[in-house]
Amino acid sequence: MSKEEKTSMRARKAAGITRRDFVRYVGSVTTAATAMATGIGLPKNEALAALRTLRKPKVKIRQVKGTAAEIYQCKPELKRFHGKDLAFRVVTQELGAEAGSVAVANKAIENMHHGYIGHGVPVADPIEARMFLALNVAATTWNEIIGPYGENLENKGFRSWHPQGLPPELTSNPVPIDDSKEVTKKVKVMSAFAGADRAGVAKIDRRWVYASASKNAEEPGPDESKNIVFKAVDQPRETKTEFVLPESVQYAVVMIFVQPRAPMQVGPSTLATLASTNQGYSQMGIAAVALAQAIRSLGYVAIPCMNDTALSVPLAIDAGLGQLGRLGYLITPEFGPHVRIAKVLTNMPLTPDNPIDFGVTEYCTNCGICAEECPAGAICPDVERSYKATPAAAHTQNPGALKWYIDGRKCVRWWAESGSGCGYCMTVCPYTRITMGDWFGGEKPVPEKIWDMHFEAYGRRKIDY
Repeated sequence: MSKEEKTSMRARKAAGITRRDFVRYVGSVTTAATAMATGIGLPKNEALAALRTLRKPKVKIRQVKGTAAEIYQCKPELKRFHGKDLAFRVVTQELGAEAGSVAVANKAIENMHHGYIGHGVPVADPIEARMFLALNVAATTWNEIIGPYGENLENKGFRSWHPQGLPPELTSNPVPIDDSKEVTKKVKVMSAFAGADRAGVAKIDRRWVYASASKNAEEPGPDESKNIVFKAVDQPRETKTEFVLPESVQYAVVMIFVQPRAPMQVGPSTLATLASTNQGYSQMGIAAVALAQAIRSLGYVAIPCMNDTALSVPLAIDAGLGQLGRLGYLITPEFGPHVRIAKVLTNMPLTPDNPIDFGVTEYCTNCGICAEECPAGAICPDVERSYKATPAAAHTQNPGALKWYIDGRKCVRWWAESGSGCGYCMTVCPYTRITMGDWFGGEKPVPEKIWDMHFEAYGRRKIDY
């Protein structure tokens, strides 16, 4: 056992949480689920009680004062993050052209020809593997059309920073706003119609806005970046050297989207988990564009963002949607970390939400299951949070906030090696609700069972809520 693993294990023992406890925890859920599914074993009321108590850590939400920068005790030297330092860009430079999404796609096809859908996960034959590849195509097509994942794709295509096909009579005539609370309520309803599962509003801390965007993010060679700046202009624009945001853009409507959970459990890294991830990105891309258009029709600036332009997690924290977990994702009280985040930056006068606290930092300090289970070893196993990443992980991280730092290079390299997205940390996180549906009726999650499940729109099941 490595030094890091021992540190993590000591933390769990100190908190009374060990790997054995976790297995027992899962086993209890599985036993209850099996009893529910077969009608034998535990009485029905006891099985239901077990599922209720073991579903996830107890959540008691309270609103807190301050911002994400204050909650995570950010130091004054915290700098804005550069797009060229995103993990996919860094790994592309290290490995050459066959990195990033290209490497993942090539490995996925290689796996398919051998009857595999991911790292160490065989299926019946290459034809069955191709079916799972098609499942991912169904999930990710809108993501690809709108602009895959968004990183370093500012102001491109559907996610243009300008109105698309709206009458100038609307876009140049701002609706007078006397009651920002009332308008905020209505914008949240619009976000739901656009496809968001939850929405909140944050006052933009410019430290969360990227310092620059790389124009050749997945191409080897010298970086070609444009700075992202704020200026006294009426409309956002792109020049030869800059992306210009109006000074008036002070708010972010932040939206979260639940991913299908059952496919994510056929992992840790398979075409099923990739389909779950990409379904989340397809939803967020469509919703960001739709909500931006709605706000523009009211006469205000609206900039649709996926993973681009600004950091999603701190904005979501400021918008009262969740807390930062050890695994580096936002953890929400309703859905755990099993969500994706989009945002629309705007100058519409809105009322910000308050951040919330439901014990995530304390729980993650005593848990560390995500770090232990991460196949790439990318999640920090240390008990204590830090203000900077390890030297190996530092290039893809931004020091200055008190948190657990993720090694983005290891994560992305694992994607390239396995031929699919991962997200196993989401699956093992106790904040991801564990129910009999999540555990395939109490049995081991295996690929072929995916095809026998009843899925609703966007690959979801009722159990996902």
